[in-house]
Amino acid sequence: MRQEPFLSLIQDFLERRIQAQSFCTRYIKLWANERDATDMKKAGWPLPYDEMLTSAWQRGEIDDVQFRERTAELWGYDPHLQDALDALHSACDCWRLSPETEWEIDEAQLRHKVEDAFAILAHPSKVLAQAA
Repeated sequence: MRQEPFLSLIQDFLERRIQAQSFCTRYIKLWANERDATDMKKAGWPLPYDEMLTSAWQRGEIDDVQFRERTAELWGYDPHLQDALDALHSACDCWRLSPETEWEIDEAQLRHKVEDAFAILAHPSKVLAQAA
């Protein structure tokens, strides 16, 4: 995973160089492009390792923690950083200019979630130290 494009986009939003709508549109596209690039790794595998890992987890051969760690290792990402990126993707999906339902968020809530993600992405060593 490349953090730089995410950090740059996040900074643009936090420093109010772009509006929430533009941020969310661009973030979701960036997130999807990174997901698709990661998925391309599978084309070079001799076996469907991801499916085998999921099957082992579903059969109870590995627990949730092992599944999470092995999945991150297989795809080549840090699970804490990926969690922050995924949470921000969800926040962008829930953002609305005028929220009408309980699950929708406004710009202030979005900014708070973006700030949380920025803290993790900009200082991953702190996150890793806290998780240890």
